[in-house]
Amino acid sequence: MQKQYWAKGPWSQEPDQKEFTYKGFNGYILRNIFGSLGGYVEIPLDNPILSRIDIDKGGLEYENLPLEVHGGITYGNRVINKKTGIEYYVAGFDCGHWDDYIPFQSWMTNPDLPEKLRQNETLQKIIDLEEKFKYGRQEERTYKDIQFVTHEIESMIDQIIAYQENFNG
Repeated sequence: MQKQYWAKGPWSQEPDQKEFTYKGFNGYILRNIFGSLGGYVEIPLDNPILSRIDIDKGGLEYENLPLEVHGGITYGNRVINKKTGIEYYVAGFDCGHWDDYIPFQSWMTNPDLPEKLRQNETLQKIIDLEEKFKYGRQEERTYKDIQFVTHEIESMIDQIIAYQENFNG
């Protein structure tokens, strides 16, 4: 469902991405195609927190990083920063969990949704599943906005710095 059909909400006034530096670390926020935000941090390859994982192994190694953020670490990969040419390990999290309100789902309650789309068989099956299982109903979910994600990234960076200080300590 295209963004133009999502109901209005806090996401309507937010940027879809944000880059910032906090305590010497680069942080990134990106909105995915479903409208939920993800937060990412570039970690220098020589940072001791990376000794907890095999960064060359791939797979789900990132889950072993001792970082607590919303929903846990859900992404990890070696990446070359296009601006600097420096290679980092990027670790991140997303805000698309069962208790998160995902803007994509707002089309179900959007009164401005064209009737043609409202009658779409696939979309109707999604609505029926939501009704049948009432799993994580939209009314019970909360949207994690750009301020929330920024705070989580800053917390993640603070944890990386604390780990580094304790490791060197």
